[in-house]
Amino acid sequence: MNSRKFLIYSTVLILIAGTWGLLQFFAPRSQEEEKKQLLFRDLTQDKIEEIQLQRAGETIRLKKDREWQILQPLRTKAEGSVVDSLIRTLTQLKAERRYSEKQLEGPEFGLVPPRLRVSFLARGKWSELQAGNKTVVGNDYYVRVSNSPELALISAPSVQDLDRSLFDLRDKRVFSLTLQQVKGLEILAPGNLFLLEKTPEGWRQKDGGRTKLDPGKVESFLNEWLSLQAKGFAGTGIEKPEWGLIDPSYKIRLLTGDKTTREEVLSLGKEAKEKGLSAKSTLQNEIVFLPSDILKKIPQSLEDWKTAQPAPPEKKGS
Repeated sequence: MNSRKFLIYSTVLILIAGTWGLLQFFAPRSQEEEKKQLLFRDLTQDKIEEIQLQRAGETIRLKKDREWQILQPLRTKAEGSVVDSLIRTLTQLKAERRYSEKQLEGPEFGLVPPRLRVSFLARGKWSELQAGNKTVVGNDYYVRVSNSPELALISAPSVQDLDRSLFDLRDKRVFSLTLQQVKGLEILAPGNLFLLEKTPEGWRQKDGGRTKLDPGKVESFLNEWLSLQAKGFAGTGIEKPEWGLIDPSYKIRLLTGDKTTREEVLSLGKEAKEKGLSAKSTLQNEIVFLPSDILKKIPQSLEDWKTAQPAPPEKKGS
């Protein structure tokens, strides 16, 4: 009988221990435990005002005004979504492992000098993360931060999201307007000039008869150009004759319909070998390169865009 009771008690204890173990394994960590893992505690995205990335021979500096701007090595708009992703990664950085290490100068860590420095200004104070080498085993990088003497490991995807190039961070749009803002469209092509306007009844061609157009086809065309992004830049202020942009044969002009009508123009020039189609946008202060096949998107006529006219009713008795 005693053996039987012992067996029952033992089984119950094993079940309790197993349940506790499962709960410990699967239960989410407390907020305090999660916070201890963060490399920058109490850091929120909205508090970061400036960012500086430093690599061998390169410094990129960004500052937030109403929008993020690149101040160094050139002054231009930043790609908001990329900067937001970088900041989000900074605020969520967690140490996969922490340990004290006095000999940080060791070449295996790659921290003297670091491969990448990420500095940021938040609440009037600068903080810094230094990233070194990747671990020999695993998929983590050695890092240290300005508010801790410890060495830490963070995941490779986190380092990759912080290690952004100047091209990654640049605003590559050629149009900033939204589809809802566009009320006028002008398309210039060799031998053709199409003038379109959006009226309460829909899109129409601004000809003598104000030809009605298929809104789906007009807006599909607009969406393609509004989402277009540069694949390269030629440098500030460069507008050489070989770009073909002094008197371009192709232009896309978008107009808003508000009280103070705004316009954005994209001029398309010549093909640049291995770079793409040369172009100049009112949104960019230099020549950009676009995918070469974009010219194929410009219509030769608007016949396919016209709304089909209903057939006249048949005459009775015919």
